Amino acid sequence: SYSLGEIAAITGESETALISRHLTTRQGTPFPEPVDGFRIRQRVLHVLTEAERVDRSCRALECRDAAGFGRLMNQSHQSCDINYGLSTPELNALVSIMREGGACGARLTGAGFGGCAIALVQDSLVEKMIDTIRKRYYGKYIPECRPDISPEEILFAIKPSRGADVQIL
Repeated sequence: SYSLGEIAAITGESETALISRHLTTRQGTPFPEPVDGFRIRQRVLHVLTEAERVDRSCRALECRDAAGFGRLMNQSHQSCDINYGLSTPELNALVSIMREGGACGARLTGAGFGGCAIALVQDSLVEKMIDTIRKRYYGKYIPECRPDISPEEILFAIKPSRGADVQIL
């Protein structure tokens, strides 16, 4: 970890310039310096290993290797959480429940910080997975901190597809 002063010394920029250029919210409020410093090495490690996981994920999908793809999803979530600091206790709980419920792999998706999670599940286990998440996450865990959330509004199964394309008639 690096302090703001150490980063300023390394980059040759003043602390004020660094705050102004890189550590200010859209509203103009400076981000506070983390108590444990800026974790630059861990962030870079995540980006580099995530790029490698993306390449390996493409190969796993091309080979129809669901187990391999699932392992990469799990590694990605762990890196998002530990190295990049994107996850939350709620997302970690949901991902754990998904894995324990039979997912080949599960991870946060979107921007993190409390967003969404996705799981790779065999077709034969989808209904069981949804029921497990409904009971263990939305039935036991979430009511304690978010009683306003209804699982029926946000819990659903999807299947991969080709996606949108243009057809010339």
